Amino acid sequence: MSAEWLPAMLADVLTIVTQGQVWTPPSSVNPNGVLLATFQVTKGQVIIDATNAIRRAAQAIQLIPYPMDPLEGVPNAVTTPDVNTDLLFPDGNEIVLLKGCVYSDGSTEYAQLGRLLMEDVEIYKNAQNGLYITLSGRDRGGTIDRAKFTVPYATDGISTLDVQLAALINYAVPNLPLSITPSLFVPAQMTFNINDSPWTAALALAASGGYELFPDAYGVITARPVINPQTTPVSVTYDGSAGNTDGIVTSIQRSLITTAIPNVIVSIAQGSNIPTPFISYWWDSNPTSPTFYNATVPVPGVNMTYLPTRQGSYPMTSTSQTNAAATTQEQNDTIAQSIGVAGLGTFETIDFKIRDNPAHDAEDVVGLFEPDTTVTSKLYLINTITVQMDEASEMEIKAQLVIT
Repeated sequence: MSAEWLPAMLADVLTIVTQGQVWTPPSSVNPNGVLLATFQVTKGQVIIDATNAIRRAAQAIQLIPYPMDPLEGVPNAVTTPDVNTDLLFPDGNEIVLLKGCVYSDGSTEYAQLGRLLMEDVEIYKNAQNGLYITLSGRDRGGTIDRAKFTVPYATDGISTLDVQLAALINYAVPNLPLSITPSLFVPAQMTFNINDSPWTAALALAASGGYELFPDAYGVITARPVINPQTTPVSVTYDGSAGNTDGIVTSIQRSLITTAIPNVIVSIAQGSNIPTPFISYWWDSNPTSPTFYNATVPVPGVNMTYLPTRQGSYPMTSTSQTNAAATTQEQNDTIAQSIGVAGLGTFETIDFKIRDNPAHDAEDVVGLFEPDTTVTSKLYLINTITVQMDEASEMEIKAQLVIT
């Protein structure tokens, strides 16, 4: 976002604007699709959830023709879908949802929240509200999920992770834009059955190399190593201390729960592709972490074939997972490490609401200070965001603590 964005979000008065753009899906002729129409969004919500297989979803989005006055705008025969060639008929078109603000000079800036397949369109008419239309949909992970395998599918088992991922996704739904971080990891062959979900298969393949996989706000299918929140730049700090002007936080619920929060991860690689099973151990090695286990740092390919003795006071709490993709000890170590890093800090979570800031995305790191609840300034990794598409409702953020 521009340099004007954050001061506008924190200002005493904030003027909200929204858009919903209807696009054709990508094709070999038009890789980005074709813009068909622009609407104003008056209601509904967008949920961005990094813990969910489908990261972005829209629910009950209400549209009016842009730039019609919201007090006068109602759907009409032009926008009410009737046949599958109509603009809002859920027959493959996508909707791009944006929310932004109006600056003091009258200019506007929008944050893009997602590019979603329109899947559920509801047409209503009643005496109180007249005619109105709502639509819901999921991101391109949902599009790929729908394209179930119609024949058995197998990865080649000889290409690197990035190549195998691209091949699987292109097989299921061609023409989607991809951004896949190159990898030296060569996953063992993985096989999938008729009617299996290609998206579930792709997520499993990505996880086998310590990658996360998701469509970004622009619909680009992104695969990259699981991020380390300790090295992620802080996007913004919300300071609600007395006299501070950054206090747009309206409510906070902070939870400290250690039940079933592991400080030891065990990864086991076994299967027909792996002659001798690999066992890898990851442990919490940060002495400042409440779930601290042992100060020796686990390093893939070096010291993760055994578990050192516990040094911390937190009870040993372990979890294990089995995979059939790692073909070396170091690869299996990396899988254990990615699971462990992703879980650090989950013993402390926070659910807070702010007036608005739709530029946030899942896996942003934010600072938060509210003397009564957080006591001291802390960093949190955002897991889930709920953006309300009207002009008055608050935005909700759920996040986990960043161990520093």
